[in-house]
Amino acid sequence: MSQSPATKKGGEIDDIRACLREPPKPGDAPTKRAALRKVVAMMTSGIDTSALFPDVIMSCFTSDVVCKKLIYLYLITQSKGKEDLAVLAINALVKECSDQSPVVRGVALRTLAAMHVPNLLEYLVPLVEKGLSDSSAYVRKTAVCCLLRQYHRSVEDFYEHQYFEHALRMLSDPDVQVSSNALDVLLEVTRLESIKELAAELHPPFIVSKSLLYQLLNRLRVLNEWQQIQVIRLCLQYTPSSEDEMFDMMNLLDERLESNNTGVVIACSCAFFHLTQNAPAVQRKVFQRLREPLLVIATSHVTETAYAALCHVKLLVQRDPRLFDEDIRAFYCTVNEPSSNKCVKMDILASTVTAASVKAVLDELVAYSEDRNATVARTAIATMGRVTLRLPDALGSVLALFTDFITLGLEDVRGATLSVLADVLRQHVQLDKVRPLLQTIVQCYKASPFTDDESRLSFLWLLGEFGEYVAEAPYILEIFSDSVLKEPAALRLQLLTSAATLFFKRPPEMQRCLGRVFHALLNEFTSADVLDKALLYFRLLRTDVAVAARVICAAKAPIRAFAEDVDANLLDRLMAEFDTLSVVYGVPQETFIVDDKASAGDEEEEEEQEVEEERREGKQLEMYNPNDVDGNGANTRALFIGDASAAGMDQLFGSDDAARAAPLCLSSDAQLDASVFQQQWSQLDVAATFSVTLQTSGMPSVDAVEAALEDHDIFVLASGVQDGAQKLFLYAEATAPTRCWFFIEAFVTLTGAVRVTVKADAPSSSPTVVAFEALLRCAFDAVE
Repeated sequence: MSQSPATKKGGEIDDIRACLREPPKPGDAPTKRAALRKVVAMMTSGIDTSALFPDVIMSCFTSDVVCKKLIYLYLITQSKGKEDLAVLAINALVKECSDQSPVVRGVALRTLAAMHVPNLLEYLVPLVEKGLSDSSAYVRKTAVCCLLRQYHRSVEDFYEHQYFEHALRMLSDPDVQVSSNALDVLLEVTRLESIKELAAELHPPFIVSKSLLYQLLNRLRVLNEWQQIQVIRLCLQYTPSSEDEMFDMMNLLDERLESNNTGVVIACSCAFFHLTQNAPAVQRKVFQRLREPLLVIATSHVTETAYAALCHVKLLVQRDPRLFDEDIRAFYCTVNEPSSNKCVKMDILASTVTAASVKAVLDELVAYSEDRNATVARTAIATMGRVTLRLPDALGSVLALFTDFITLGLEDVRGATLSVLADVLRQHVQLDKVRPLLQTIVQCYKASPFTDDESRLSFLWLLGEFGEYVAEAPYILEIFSDSVLKEPAALRLQLLTSAATLFFKRPPEMQRCLGRVFHALLNEFTSADVLDKALLYFRLLRTDVAVAARVICAAKAPIRAFAEDVDANLLDRLMAEFDTLSVVYGVPQETFIVDDKASAGDEEEEEEQEVEEERREGKQLEMYNPNDVDGNGANTRALFIGDASAAGMDQLFGSDDAARAAPLCLSSDAQLDASVFQQQWSQLDVAATFSVTLQTSGMPSVDAVEAALEDHDIFVLASGVQDGAQKLFLYAEATAPTRCWFFIEAFVTLTGAVRVTVKADAPSSSPTVVAFEALLRCAFDAVE
């Protein structure tokens, strides 16, 4: 009869016990090892092996190091929840800490520090202090690690026994492994204290000194890669006192740029940016020095490493687009690359393309648009649109490619192309090149009506903006208006905008269509956004048709750059958080790192805000009556009955007392004395600070900046050069909606970035100040 599993386990434990109890004999080490391995295997499988605890402890007295390590692993694991049994091992471990072998002493000390035993501190303290002064570097390194274990066990005991001071002292240990471990302990304790907000009086803050930093930097060659990163990051806590010291530190770090480790290279790059933050001219040279090391790791065959490096390269290219002009072919995609790497490379190509390389880049992007991965194909098409933003002369070539994509008949490709085309035409309005493409799109729609929402949204936008050049535009919009209530909210919004826009361009043909759209949307309440916009257009038309035309069909200036692509504030934040996940995610760290203490309170606030928003939305919807849209009984069916002229509409619609905000007006002949500027600047508080990036390549001339600002009635009082950057003092006088003076200080760097500080003799929350900040941004955007 076969035995049950329980009987087998019991018999196996008895066999192991018998083996462990055998007195040691010469050559018996392999047998002991095999028995101990079985014990560890059973323990990790979840089998209760506590019955073997006394026998394992008795086996400690062996000269075989492998057996000792297996025994120590067993003791650490079994001490959790079995403190009464673990006490039996204390004396054996204390005795092992005095062994002649440094390996045994170190392993025994490490095991003792990891034991879960009450009153352990009275045994551990003398052993740790003895280990810190041991002749073996291995034992000292282990003793330093025990300091951090004690911190996690009891913060009070950690400081009572002056373990923090011990760690500071061990920074000067001649062995680099010991000093590196001491540094890790200090940094970890400092980090945990900042999270736990412990009282600062427990010990003086750990601030790296010049002597300590230079001592560690001089040891970089003998440290492993992780330790090198820890030391290099210490440079971020130190500011050089002079330019000579800055170059001395950079010379010590320069050799690390040749490392094969990505973390070392990027950490070193981050340190270079920190050291040169107050020297723009030197930082420009640093960019050139980092170009080759970053290019090496960005083209690594390890895709994960290459992706992180590519994200950092992308950030540097946004700061200096000409940095990799000569290496643009290095960012061509390969067949076996992950889609994530391909997308980042295409972003870099869009930022670095030049007139000399644009044809080759477009040919590459056409090949990528045929990729089986939809994300890669869409990114390739979007990148073509971004190429036209950087090189307007490439518009003709890109539109020809878009024509091929649209006529191809593939729904995904057509939708992505039309979406990008809308963005391109917001930037460039060249009718001679656009009109043939519009006719092609209309012919494709007539041959096979678009069914995907992305294509239809972009198509409606094109009909509204360029409908005067498309003969069939009003009739196509009328087809859409027949089923407007069946469409999603986004498409309804676009149809309303396109119909209203085209009405002022072709009123007779659009009169009936726009009336049907208004009648449908003003009597439908599933979307507050759609209803609000329909009411806005309705009341504008009722009040004054000429004003409505100026609002709805206002002339739009060509867009030179989209806000999300030139967010200077975000770029500065990411540069400050270089060598972190912020660069990979493309957002500051507070957006993805949540404070545990604040999370509960934030959740409650979010819930309260959601309830309040729901209450307001419900109240807003209750105010709308489909039979009394404007509150005066004017039904929408009467909107377009009879004459469609301006006089006829004025008769149909009454006046509306909607509040109108007075526009900002600046004086065109403002005069200000320099002494008055200086006095006001010293007395007033800062009203606004922001950063913008000029559309020029590099630093523009003062005359160009002055001309663009004077076009907006903002005048230059004085200018000069400081640390390689242009420093400008500006002023302006607002005459409406309220009278006040603005005083501005602007720094224009070599890369075209502008840091602006505004002061005003009006509250910072004043609408005048807010409007002036927006105007000032537009003025800098106009610099050529």
